[in-house]
Amino acid sequence: MMQSVSDIQRMSETLHTTQAARVQGCRTKTWKIGEECVGGIIRAKAAENSVKIEICDWSTGEVVASNSFGRIHIGSSIESWLFEFTTPYHADKVREWIAGVWATNSKLSAPIIITARLS
Repeated sequence: MMQSVSDIQRMSETLHTTQAARVQGCRTKTWKIGEECVGGIIRAKAAENSVKIEICDWSTGEVVASNSFGRIHIGSSIESWLFEFTTPYHADKVREWIAGVWATNSKLSAPIIITARLS
């Protein structure tokens, strides 16, 4: 099966984006939900202190909507925004994944406490 030039370019861009995300310490997850989401695809890119969520069109891959959030928004802000595009079930799954990534990152980058004795 031959792939079009645009398909190959899109795969190349995705590969470069994924490699850049790994270098920057980002994690990316894509949910292909279909009819239960506007556009059908949710993509989250979580870094140490922020997350970018994109709602993408199933057939073209174009970004329909996107928003960025910080750690302070892990509660209702992320879910409220996602409720506009998908069901509460899928919004909760995205929020759980983000919280898990941030919990893992905070364990790996926990501060080292050094104590000194004054004499």
